[in-house]
Amino acid sequence: MEEKQKLSISAKSFAVSMVIIIALMVAAYVLTFVLPSGEFVRVPDGEGNQVIDTSSEAGGVFEEKDADFPFHKFLLSPILVLGSDGNVTLIMILVFLLIIGGVFQALSDKGLIEYLLRVTVDKFYSRRRLLLIVLPLVFMLLASFAGVFEEVIPLVPILCALAVSLGWDNMTGLGFSVIPCAAGYAAGLFNPFGTGIAQKVAGVTVFGGLWMRAVVFVVLYAILVAFLMLYTAGIEKQGAMVSENAGAFEKDVKKGRGIAAFGVCIAVGVLLIVSSIFIEALRDYTLVIFALCFLIGGITGCALSGMSVKDYLSSFFGGVASMLPAIVMILFASSIKYILTESMTIDSLIRYLLRATEGMSPFVLILFIYLVVLIMEFFVPSGSAKAFLLMPLLVPVASVYSIPVNMIVLAYIFGDGLANVMYPTNAALLIALNLAGTSYPKYMKFSWKIMLSLFAATCGLLLFAMAVGYR
Repeated sequence: MEEKQKLSISAKSFAVSMVIIIALMVAAYVLTFVLPSGEFVRVPDGEGNQVIDTSSEAGGVFEEKDADFPFHKFLLSPILVLGSDGNVTLIMILVFLLIIGGVFQALSDKGLIEYLLRVTVDKFYSRRRLLLIVLPLVFMLLASFAGVFEEVIPLVPILCALAVSLGWDNMTGLGFSVIPCAAGYAAGLFNPFGTGIAQKVAGVTVFGGLWMRAVVFVVLYAILVAFLMLYTAGIEKQGAMVSENAGAFEKDVKKGRGIAAFGVCIAVGVLLIVSSIFIEALRDYTLVIFALCFLIGGITGCALSGMSVKDYLSSFFGGVASMLPAIVMILFASSIKYILTESMTIDSLIRYLLRATEGMSPFVLILFIYLVVLIMEFFVPSGSAKAFLLMPLLVPVASVYSIPVNMIVLAYIFGDGLANVMYPTNAALLIALNLAGTSYPKYMKFSWKIMLSLFAATCGLLLFAMAVGYR
């Protein structure tokens, strides 16, 4: 573990990811010629949010419109997206990423990351499989109770490095951090951003129907732990272990203080995020809160360990520079939604998807609704935006087939949660892969089995919920 951890993305990984993203951009642009332009009529709800008007028509009132989307706007979309609706969130994510890169580089250059890993390996090497049980549970709980996803990203490089230090690989680090967050989101016990907003828009009791989501949580957690156990057992069987490093380190008082200070700041950030469950005013600022805690923790930790201001700034801005390729990828990926929004084809896509529901049985329909959410997640990664877009349409459609509204919410949070770690259009996933030092194709090669298992399980749980009359 003598080599310092770096967050720079390899040229090959960057090139492969960019090819995929640009191909998706082109496909989105082609859709603007295939689908008619138009939008559903929207009206303000009781809280002033714009929702689709379904008062006179179950499928919503759709108006075709002429939308001019010239080719030069397609070419400039990675830049123009910064001035579009939702640009504040995008800019926050980009700034968040730069802070992660700068702080992590400073911690690494000072040797704090290496020291943290050595301490952890010393304590847990002989019990390392315990981490495969505890860490997924922690991240699932954070996501399921407080809607944590993007906030976990600063910890990804540390967790991936820990996984490598324990004899596994970077993918294992993603497997017990980011993927459990998606599973926790899908369970949505008290998630105010997924379950809470979807139930509010659907007009049902917020956080009602908890028992079924608790069953979902247990099932998804069991699948994740089983997968990680089997995957790491395969790695260990190949003999890629580091037992000679376990315990081979000397305690350093200054570095110990620095790590402790950094840990306290991270803990404060987590507590503030969890408190957003009860303090609604904090919910829109969890990303900012955690970014500040991470920044303060990095500065304090490096200062206590003896790092000069000059060295810190040099390391920090070096880390910021290493994040620039990831910034480019995120801007290009975000432009896909911009292309479809500006050309007014997103509502048209939803309209055609909903038309396919005619004549379906309720059991098939609920699975189809799940599929619709998964498809729309590709274009609209934001959970709250997608809830206001889809729920006003899905609820009337479901009522025609006498499907309980909480069934629609369940299908929605399944699609919204699991798709967070499926598509290259999700900025948070791109950041996590960049910090883990891997490309999207390599990640999919690792994750497709677990994602397929989770998808199959959630489909089965939906059918079970329908069969038992879940409401």
